[in-house]
Amino acid sequence: MKTIVIFTRTIDPLGYPFNDKYHWDAYFDLLLALKARGVEAFFATNNSSYKGAGVFSEAFTSEQKVKLSELTKVCDVKADLVFEKGGFSGKDVLVLNPEYVHKITASKSETYTHFAKYQPMSIVVHDAAELDQAFEAIAGDLIVVKEPESNGGRAVQIGSREAVKLALSSVYPLIVQEFIDTSVGVAGLVDGIHDIRVKIGGGKIFGGMVRQPAPGEYRANLAQGGSARHLAPEEIPADVSALALEIDCFFEKYPRYYAIDFANTLTGWKLIELNSKPGLAPVSISEPAKRVTEELADYLIHIS
Repeated sequence: MKTIVIFTRTIDPLGYPFNDKYHWDAYFDLLLALKARGVEAFFATNNSSYKGAGVFSEAFTSEQKVKLSELTKVCDVKADLVFEKGGFSGKDVLVLNPEYVHKITASKSETYTHFAKYQPMSIVVHDAAELDQAFEAIAGDLIVVKEPESNGGRAVQIGSREAVKLALSSVYPLIVQEFIDTSVGVAGLVDGIHDIRVKIGGGKIFGGMVRQPAPGEYRANLAQGGSARHLAPEEIPADVSALALEIDCFFEKYPRYYAIDFANTLTGWKLIELNSKPGLAPVSISEPAKRVTEELADYLIHIS
């Protein structure tokens, strides 16, 4: 019987992904979906629990949704696959996402290296002098500066050059990027500033989200107060689905589950970024959210 370990940053009730009911339900739904498909499924955390050769000294499971404190601890669990959500460092077991995929989908600078033709103009800078040069090279009243490996909209500054420079830390490298105006919306789907997330696994689109920022914000991330509606694959604009699958061909030799964010502009669709660890939503949220969990569970049990 196949064994899948969902490796999380922590199983502490105060830590992600178990620090609120939303994420607790979402990842427990995945665990139970895997069990319903006849595989053994566990939560594990902390790289010190990994003994090598796929074996964790302890892991946690349940046959039904219970409180965190009521999970059953099992010793010496041998995983066939680790679904990575928390910084797993093992190299001798199959991991989703594998290092090659994770490296490109987790780093905005690596994404730009491989997919620049889909993105707004970007420049990687390594010091204050290069930052000034990039500010001169990129046109527009507004500008975007990002840390290469941030997520959730954190460490992303958007505004005038003066305002952005004041807000920046002294951490380098940084990515300086052309600001794109997404206020054109998407006909029949969303009005105004937005982005569209496509969740894709093994070459198949599982679903997506249309997201909008909070008033006065440009960043549509939920972590920044944005709102979202889950989309079934057939609700995603055809042009976006085609672009997502075109980009995904780059990873076709590897098992993978990740997200691709796009936005519509006056000059067409632009790739915003890739996300190596897109979050799940509880299956009770909507049918599209449930579909993503079910599709992901189906995919995980067939990876070998």
